[in-house]
Formats: sequence, C-alpha cells, structure tokens
Amino acid sequence: MITYCILKNNLDKDLIVVKTGFSILAFFLGPIWGLFRKLWVHSAIGIAFLSYCNFILSVYDLKYFFVLSSIASSLFWGKFARDLYIQKLIKKKFKPLKHVVANSKEDAIIQFLTESR
Repeated sequence: MITYCILKNNLDKDLIVVKTGFSILAFFLGPIWGLFRKLWVHSAIGIAFLSYCNFILSVYDLKYFFVLSSIASSLFWGKFARDLYIQKLIKKKFKPLKHVVANSKEDAIIQFLTESR
C-alpha cells in the first residue's frame, strides 16, 4: 500500500493526488526529475552542486569525491523530491486535505471521495 496526499485548489476545485515517501525515479534522475516537476530553483541548485563536484574531481583528482557527492545527491532527491513538489503545490494555493493509503491514485481518489460524503 502506498500513501498519497490529496490536495485541492480552492479556485477551480481541482484535486491532485501525489505519492508521498521515497521516489525511485527521483533517486535515479535527480535534478532532471525536478525539471519535469518545474522545481526550477531546486534543480538548478542540484545541477550546480553536481557540476561543482565534477570540477573538484577534475582539478584535484579526487577519485571518490564525485561518486560520494552523486550518491548524496541521489539520496537527497529520492527522499525529499515528492515533499518539495507538495510544497510547490501548497505555494500555488493548493490545500492539503488528507493522506490516504491505497493501491493506486485512482483508489486514493475513490476512497477520499467516499469518505468525504
């Protein structure tokens, strides 16, 4: 079972369902995942961090520095990417309504709508 966060826009009453917790896709794609979710600032910081670490690797010939920094970046994105996306939605006037545990997004919406009636 997966936990989903149900968010609602007060202006046009749209519901958005977002998975919470660790993201495997964000773990492997890192800042690129952030670009797809329009997390511009966080993605720019992530790309700048990896570029700086690559620069350090090339200048000082530290073999494991880039590998360790890449792992740290991947762990950060895997753990916090979905939370950053939810925070972005909250700043765009979406209101978190409830956390729902379900098998899929569709099940989460159905469960939320049946409980709200």
